[in-house]
Amino acid sequence: MAIPSTRLVNILIGKSIIETLVVGALAVFTFMSVLPPYFRGSAEATTTGISGWAVNHASPAERVEVQLFVDGKFVAQRSADLRRPDVTAAG
Repeated sequence: MAIPSTRLVNILIGKSIIETLVVGALAVFTFMSVLPPYFRGSAEATTTGISGWAVNHASPAERVEVQLFVDGKFVAQRSADLRRPDVTAAG
């Protein structure tokens, strides 16, 4: 069996590194497209209801549509359209 040349080994390692970088870049691009980082929020469930906040930092004046899922099943949909002074003050 012939021993591969050092140059061939270096080329194959370089190719593997480039492929890894391309796949990683595609994964990050897909993640950022599907789950944009400008949506933030928090919610709290109690025995009497659910409360919280949601904001789209790309367009803070825009109302955010919130969907509620329980055990993977859709339950309700509502617009987060009530202003909360404490959230506004926090920025």
